[in-house]
Amino acid sequence: MTSKEISKSIILKYGFLLGLVSIAMSVVLYSQNKHLEQNQAVGIISILFILIAIILGIRTFAKNNSMSFGEGLKIGIGIAVVGALMITGYNYIFTTYIEPDFIRQLGEVQRAAMENSSDLTTEQIDARIEKLEEGANSFITPAIGIVFTAFLGFVFSAITTVVFIKINESKQVA
Repeated sequence: MTSKEISKSIILKYGFLLGLVSIAMSVVLYSQNKHLEQNQAVGIISILFILIAIILGIRTFAKNNSMSFGEGLKIGIGIAVVGALMITGYNYIFTTYIEPDFIRQLGEVQRAAMENSSDLTTEQIDARIEKLEEGANSFITPAIGIVFTAFLGFVFSAITTVVFIKINESKQVA
């Protein structure tokens, strides 16, 4: 197999695994009725999943191939984007078919949080909830999520690629 075919298979394999793990986490949260909680730990765990998938993908490629910086970036960003597309597809299915009332429920949770912890007026809270619902029903929100994930993929893969290139250089010198 050529280097291009190998990188493509790695992108698909680890991107698919990233998507599956992310979807599994969402399903577990839903099954435990914690899908409406705004939890920082879930966000951090999601970012760690991206990082781990990129490290594993780049390591797999670098183990048997000479890797350039561009190849490492391509692999890392590709993994992140494949995973993001899968979770975006799942979120669409979730909010359309599984829990079509999800956005309204999330709005109620956020309304209660704003009423309890801020100095916002009822009109300001209503305006924020309305913007939440508008954003949830547009293509902009998933697009921003995919772009943000691609950016994380860029940062993580740049760092990981440099590390693996340095490791391979040190093996060649020794």
